[in-house]
Amino acid sequence: MGLTIIDYIGNSDKDGNPIGHPIKTINNYIELFEGIYELQLIVPLNYKSKLSFENIYFLNYFQKFKKYNYVLKIINIFRRYNNINKSIKLAQNEVLWFMNIDFVLFIYLILNNINKKVIITSYSDEDIKKRHKVLNFFNKTIKKNVESQIDLYITSNPNFNTKKEDKIVYIPDYIYLEKYKYYEKEFETEDYILCIGVMNNSKKLVELVEVFNKTNYSLKIVGKFTDLKLLKAIQKNANDNIEIRNEYVDESDYYKLISKSKYVILPYKKEYYYNRSSGVLLDSIFLRKTVIAPSFIFEYNEIEGIKYNKLEELKNKNLIFVHNNLKPFDKEIILNKLSKKLKKLMEE
Repeated sequence: MGLTIIDYIGNSDKDGNPIGHPIKTINNYIELFEGIYELQLIVPLNYKSKLSFENIYFLNYFQKFKKYNYVLKIINIFRRYNNINKSIKLAQNEVLWFMNIDFVLFIYLILNNINKKVIITSYSDEDIKKRHKVLNFFNKTIKKNVESQIDLYITSNPNFNTKKEDKIVYIPDYIYLEKYKYYEKEFETEDYILCIGVMNNSKKLVELVEVFNKTNYSLKIVGKFTDLKLLKAIQKNANDNIEIRNEYVDESDYYKLISKSKYVILPYKKEYYYNRSSGVLLDSIFLRKTVIAPSFIFEYNEIEGIKYNKLEELKNKNLIFVHNNLKPFDKEIILNKLSKKLKKLMEE
C-alpha cells in the first residue's frame, strides 16, 4: 500500500527557511509510517536540508511570508497551482495526502478530475483569518464544492465542519517521539521564561515586554522578527531582565532552549490563534514544560497550563508546574487510529 505526501506551498520566512507545522508534521509521519507503507514525498526545494528520506521529489517554488503587491500575490497563486499540477504528475501512488493546503487546492480540484484518493490535513477550519470576511466566504464556498472529491480529512480541530463525520480522523498535529526524551534528560532547567518562534503581529510582544518590565522574572524572547520596527520598539523599552534575540533558531537550539527554560509563554492574539493549535505549545508539553498562555489556547487544545485573560494578570500570578497527560500524543495510538481509516480507504 502506498502514500504520496505532498506540500505544494512550503511555508517559509523571508529568507527561505521552512517554518510552521508542515515540515515538522511531514517528519512526524515519515517516522510513523516508514516500513509500514510505501512512502513518496513531494515537497518544496527548501525542505531538502530538513528531510532525510530517499523517495523524494522537489518543487522549485516555495511561499515566503513577506509583503507582496497584488501582482505578485496573483503570480504566487499560479505558482502554487503549478506545484499541485506537477505533484499529481509525479505521484507514484493512488492515495495523495496534502499535508499543507490553501484555497488553491480547492480551485484545482474543481477544475480537474485527478482520479486519485485525496487526503488533506487541515490545521484549522478557517485557513483564512476571520478579519478577511470576503475571502473567508469565498474559501468556505469553494470548500463545499469539493467535499465530494476529498476522501479523508486529518485534523486536530474538534469543531471541524464537514457533513460526513466518517471522513474525519481527529489526531494531534504533532506526535510524541523518542527525540523529546533525549532533550528532556540532557539539559538542566534554568530560571527563565521563554517566548520562542516567529516574531510577528500574531503575538502581543509590546504588551509582553511592558508586563515583564514590572516583574523580577527573567524573560527570553528568541526568534526571527518579520517587522524590524516592532523589534526596535521592544528593544528600546525592555529592562535588563528581558533578553531579545532576533535570529532564526535551528531545530536543535529550539529544543535546547525549551528544555532549559522553566516556563514557556505564548502571548498569542485571539484573532490569529482562536480555534488553532500551536507547535510551540505541543513541543513544550512534550518536553515537560509548563505553558503560560491565553485561556482560549488551552480550551481548544485540551491541555493544562497557566491561563490568563490579560497579560497584566501575570504580574500577580503564582507560577507553578502543571502536569499534562501525553497519552493522546502516543505514536502507537495515533498509528492505530490512522491505519484503520487508511486501510479502509485503500481497499475501496
